[in-house]
Amino acid sequence: MRLLTELISSIVSIILVFVACLSGDAMADQLSLIPSVSARGAYDDNLLFTSRNEKSDFFTEIRPALAIKQATENSSLNAAAEMNVKSFADETELNTVDQEFTADAGLRLHPRLKLNLGGSYLKDTTLNEEFKTEGLLLTRNDRKKYTGTTGLGWTAGERTDLDFGVSYEDRDYKSPEFSDYYVTHVYGSMSHRLRNFRTAVFFQPSYYYYKSDISKTWNYQALAGVEHNFTEQSSLQILAGPNFAHSEWFAIREESRSGWVAKIEVKKLYERGSLRAGYTEDITGSGYGETVRRRHPYLSSSFRFSERLRGGLDFNYFRIKTDSEEALRNYETYSAGAGLTYMLGEQAEVRLYYRHSEVDYLLSAREAERNMIYFQIKVYTIKEL
Repeated sequence: MRLLTELISSIVSIILVFVACLSGDAMADQLSLIPSVSARGAYDDNLLFTSRNEKSDFFTEIRPALAIKQATENSSLNAAAEMNVKSFADETELNTVDQEFTADAGLRLHPRLKLNLGGSYLKDTTLNEEFKTEGLLLTRNDRKKYTGTTGLGWTAGERTDLDFGVSYEDRDYKSPEFSDYYVTHVYGSMSHRLRNFRTAVFFQPSYYYYKSDISKTWNYQALAGVEHNFTEQSSLQILAGPNFAHSEWFAIREESRSGWVAKIEVKKLYERGSLRAGYTEDITGSGYGETVRRRHPYLSSSFRFSERLRGGLDFNYFRIKTDSEEALRNYETYSAGAGLTYMLGEQAEVRLYYRHSEVDYLLSAREAERNMIYFQIKVYTIKEL
């Protein structure tokens, strides 16, 4: 609770400091408040994503939210707060009230120097964002996630940029079955655009320190590569490099490993849509109390059928391998989704979405499938101050 109070206080302080840096006229022209509320009705045929004794149910979600956006020539501010009240028809013990607070701000200290700050707090369950966006699959459990980051960006020349930053992440799980952990990340980045201004070369060294209740890991890695803009609407980025990790478990056993990390991504904008596809390979923390190696191919696309109707597709595959001897925890997941969004007006929309997910534990016969469909209506407004 003390950590949460400190985080919220820090976010409020960031907002106050950066707002104070702006003149009254700039604020009046640039500050926007965006309140919104959405209501969702959904059905899930395997709520706990289990291979047997599946539970299915209908549920509703009510999501009130407020966003703040501000931008001037020398500063920017984005802050948001959202609550998600989730109620189940039969499995009422799964009812939750999720919360998320985020804030990030940028301030130009010098024509060539920019300061960036950010922080967030998220309270949800492990089968939500942790699985959908990170591929980490734990049995359903309440969790809290805190993040904070600070960084400096330096424009070294017309074609060269340098960045340095430090970030912190803390995850707390309610169940003693899982291990709380935190991650400290120190990173640097150098990018240099070639004379054609379409191609840039990158070098990104990083250091991660993972600490849980049962282990700790030091991870060093360096990515290098290129990004090329074929046109203003299409680009390709390829980064790869070595990594070295050293782990200790209860100070009884220790192990060192080396390998590779990578990031490949292609983006394409069309007149009526967009396409994004890529592949990442990295090391991340987990609720198992140890780091895991993760491979992640992904694909997403959107298409505008008319002025009011849009559609989208997405696909994700994760292969998770633990760095310990617990090989039975190794698994792979697949998920694919499709949705349609119809604009009722300038500030109201309805959405229909379907997602299919599968998990396969590599060294056992266990596997599970999950289908979820929902219908959502959302209304919002933009208030300029």
